[in-house]
Amino acid sequence: MASSAVGKASPSPAIPRNSLPPAPGNGGMGGWRRKAHLAIPAWRGNAILKSSFHEYRPKFSDKKLKEVELPKKIPEQQEESAAKPAGGRRGIWEMIKEVKAMLSSMGDGEITSSAYDTAWVAMVPGAGGCGPRFPSSLQWIVDNQLDDGSWGDQGLFSAHDRIISTLACVVALRFWNLYHDQCQKGLLFLKENMRMLAEEDEELMPIGFEVALPSLMDLAKGLGLDCPFDDPALQFICSKREIKLKRIPRELMHKVPTTLLHSLEGMPGLEWQSLLKLQSSDGSFLFSPSSTAYALMQTGDENCLRYLKKVVDRFHGGVPNVYPVDLFEHIWVVDRLQRLGISRYFQAEIKQCMDYIFKHWSEHGICWARSSEVRDIDDTAMAFRLLRLHGYSVSPVTRLPCRSGTNIPAVFFGYTLQRILFFPFFFLVFLFGSVMLVPEKPMAESGLNSIRDDDRSRLLPSDRPTRSRRLDPIAQSDPARPAYADAAVHDPPALTPDSYNLLPRPGLQLPSPASLQQSHADVFQNFKRDDKFFGFIGQSTQAVTGMYNLNRASQLIFPDEEILKQAKNFSYHYLREKHASNQLLDKWVIAKDLPGEVAYALDFPFYASLPRIETRLYIEQYGGDGDVWIGKTLYRMLYVNNVLYLDLAKADFNQCQAIHQLEWLGLQRWYEECGLKEHGTWQNCLLRAYFLASTSIFEPDRSAERLGWAGTAVLAEAVANSTTTDAIHSKLTGEVLVGHILRLLDRPRPLKLPIHIFRRHLRRAWGEWLMKLEVGENQQKRCSLLQGGTALLLVRSIELCAGRTELEDEPARLEYARLVRLTISVCGRLQSCVRVDEGSKVRIESDSDIDSEMQELVKCVLEPRGPNGLNRETKQTFLAVVKSIYYLAWCPSAKLNNHITKVLFEQVE
Repeated sequence: MASSAVGKASPSPAIPRNSLPPAPGNGGMGGWRRKAHLAIPAWRGNAILKSSFHEYRPKFSDKKLKEVELPKKIPEQQEESAAKPAGGRRGIWEMIKEVKAMLSSMGDGEITSSAYDTAWVAMVPGAGGCGPRFPSSLQWIVDNQLDDGSWGDQGLFSAHDRIISTLACVVALRFWNLYHDQCQKGLLFLKENMRMLAEEDEELMPIGFEVALPSLMDLAKGLGLDCPFDDPALQFICSKREIKLKRIPRELMHKVPTTLLHSLEGMPGLEWQSLLKLQSSDGSFLFSPSSTAYALMQTGDENCLRYLKKVVDRFHGGVPNVYPVDLFEHIWVVDRLQRLGISRYFQAEIKQCMDYIFKHWSEHGICWARSSEVRDIDDTAMAFRLLRLHGYSVSPVTRLPCRSGTNIPAVFFGYTLQRILFFPFFFLVFLFGSVMLVPEKPMAESGLNSIRDDDRSRLLPSDRPTRSRRLDPIAQSDPARPAYADAAVHDPPALTPDSYNLLPRPGLQLPSPASLQQSHADVFQNFKRDDKFFGFIGQSTQAVTGMYNLNRASQLIFPDEEILKQAKNFSYHYLREKHASNQLLDKWVIAKDLPGEVAYALDFPFYASLPRIETRLYIEQYGGDGDVWIGKTLYRMLYVNNVLYLDLAKADFNQCQAIHQLEWLGLQRWYEECGLKEHGTWQNCLLRAYFLASTSIFEPDRSAERLGWAGTAVLAEAVANSTTTDAIHSKLTGEVLVGHILRLLDRPRPLKLPIHIFRRHLRRAWGEWLMKLEVGENQQKRCSLLQGGTALLLVRSIELCAGRTELEDEPARLEYARLVRLTISVCGRLQSCVRVDEGSKVRIESDSDIDSEMQELVKCVLEPRGPNGLNRETKQTFLAVVKSIYYLAWCPSAKLNNHITKVLFEQVE
């Protein structure tokens, strides 16, 4: 079905040149491949040095070195992957075009047909009752019987799926008294395999199975079919049916939409006049062809007929177990492309998907299909997470389409329209502050004032600093700073007397966002009862994937979102318990390595998860078209689980890895030329720095940013390792450090900035960082200041390498200053909140201040961009640097070594 859908797709839009790998023979990647062809054989002839890793601590202690074997040569196939753009049986260009064609053809969902649902549709009588209303459905049954006489998913045998599908098809054939031979083959399969129901895991039981199967057996008995009615497994299912039917709130199900509408064909004694009022807008009953077919047979409703005609025509006789699945498909496709590390090739298509998801977002949540009155936590959590990651405002209150740089926001700097009452106050503060600030201040300079300016005299008169005061944009960006803003990790902002009077005192509290509007995340309140979260409104059970996706969504928590905090705690403990007891079978999907996905999410939450590590592991976990979903029967989502994505991801990862290995080769030469070993910086520090850079910024065309990150980190460590101030000034001055960076960046490609501008800003950044080393502080405070200052130095270096230097608009400067403050504070706190467990595990001790500031940082980065606000790329740089430091403090050293090997040196097969 996937291939046919692709063939019918309209021509795909033009592919941006900068989003694809360069064609062979061109510049950019082509140049790297030519270098690879020459350099890799030479590299393979020389053993890579056996590196030992520091047992990580923020102070970079040299104790407890642990040796790790790295590859001593690049495998033969690595040379081929670096020298040509092909990936597997197809080239990267060809695969990208195929995926683009698929994404451009997305509609109501590409999904496989269900024999069970098709059988119910085939039993619908035509006018006069003398023949099937949908003969093509009956023909589909005849054409799709499997060799063993059963019907169901051909690629995966599940007793539950095969039994109910085969029984339904046999009943449909006997209902019209046609195709006796095929009917007998189906009956033989049922007799031989009915016992297997008792042997299969209960999690593999399809939706409504215990209600639908006994109903079909009653039909079979009425038609005189020779079925194994007395089989113990069937008797057990029938007993469960009676229990479930007694628990169904009959009165409620006739008044409000519930998931019971999805399985009407299994329930007797229904009040159809009431149920027809709960019909979906497309004429279906909760988008189920079998449930709708049963309703049509009972009522003759024209809307049911219209829906079934549409679905039968769409799938050429066969019908899926649920349709449409448009939201399900749009959400999961984006998630898969992102986790596989190939989303950058499809930005236009992903933008269309996200706009579509946002269009149908509701304060009550969403479901697998648009316009559904029944919502589930799985789709809601996934949509919430993706919308937040892509900069959409997912507030459940009044909103207009809102996304960075595209639509008109219904918010002003993150506040809803309800807060317009407070606009005059904020406008005065903003206007007054903008007059005070120096115009056209370079971005790299404006943020640094925030870490050296001081005006603690207003709050701590006895601790008046001796350094000069400067105007500080932080004062305008965050007037109501938390109490810990004056801690030793960073200096508070400078305020003029007049501007200080405009800002709220510690005792004056403005109304919080939560007091003026429903929180962005309160949509999850719909799925909470008491202290538990569940899959559907009105239910009280959980599924592994639902809680897994709830946990992933809750990790994007903003300040004051209490419901997400509760969801995070509940889902974490639920998944930990399931993982510990090895009970990770899910009732919604049969995935290749769901336990591995859950384990990574638990061990490396969002703050500590780096993009390329997640991609490397997910490439192994993703099953492609082997993953199967569980509905009323087994089914496959052809655009969600597709081997083409996997082939492209593998080829792309190996190609990027080849480039990273070449850069690593150049870094080692640069390390020797700069004589960094003389300053106490070992090669393993260089490897660690480059690993962090390449896992966060991996794209081939961002080589300068990667190298700038790694080089800056290593040079900063070399300076910090110097024993005396004289040694710093005599050997590693700001000018010398800038020269080292320029020598490194000159290797792959020209700078994006004129050399004199780049040199001036980078020299200023290094000079201000070096000043921090001269501050006479105690060792702990000095380390915290150094950690935070180094993080900011990395941000400034990366931004310069990316060609971004100045902030012309005042709102952007305010956002930048806020990010500076948070970055310095978080990274400084990470320095003092790390302990070493037995077994050399390194973990962050509980620190509510770190959590609070990380939430604020994530909000600042992900919230929709206001007018003239800071560009998204710069904000992502801040987040990438902070997450890399968080990862180092979080990750056990043994796992760190494993990640380095897998990401940089182990090719994907």
